[in-house]
Amino acid sequence: MSKKLIALLVLAPSVAFAQGTPYNQTLDSQLARIKDGKPNTEATAPKKIEAPATHVPASVPVAATPPVLADQAIPALPLNIKTAGDVTYLAGGVSDESEAELKARINEFNIRVILTSVDGGYLGGVAIRLLDSVGNVLVTDSNAGPYFYATVKPGKYTVEATESGVTKKITVSAPAKGGSQQQIRF
Repeated sequence: MSKKLIALLVLAPSVAFAQGTPYNQTLDSQLARIKDGKPNTEATAPKKIEAPATHVPASVPVAATPPVLADQAIPALPLNIKTAGDVTYLAGGVSDESEAELKARINEFNIRVILTSVDGGYLGGVAIRLLDSVGNVLVTDSNAGPYFYATVKPGKYTVEATESGVTKKITVSAPAKGGSQQQIRF
């Protein structure tokens, strides 16, 4: 019984080419031919195989998602201003767009913390807790950074940041006007 080798090469999601080898060659003879560098002179031209057409129902809102070209990044979502009791805060800045938006709004916040690695690289996905002067937890965010901005009443606060099981704490003074900027390095 003759063994045949079939190769399938997918060039794009919707087009594929398949080529069969001649029926008079065994797998062993084909491998020997390839090893010797001899071309397959009996091969036939590839056959084009069309993928089935897809149908998008009219009920699907096409304009609901922004268009994205293959060489472009997905647009960043607008920053989400959060509140916890009397505290208003933002956490983010991972994408260029959200970093620019955070920097544009810096004057709205009197506590500003930047989370970095020891070598200065920005860190995202850091767990943050903001505590008042007596240790009450005011804010908990499990996915902050590299920027954490908060608006609080003037006074002293503690910011705890946890990255990969390591927790670092800093004390910050929130002024009545302007802001206090600190950096936590891991």
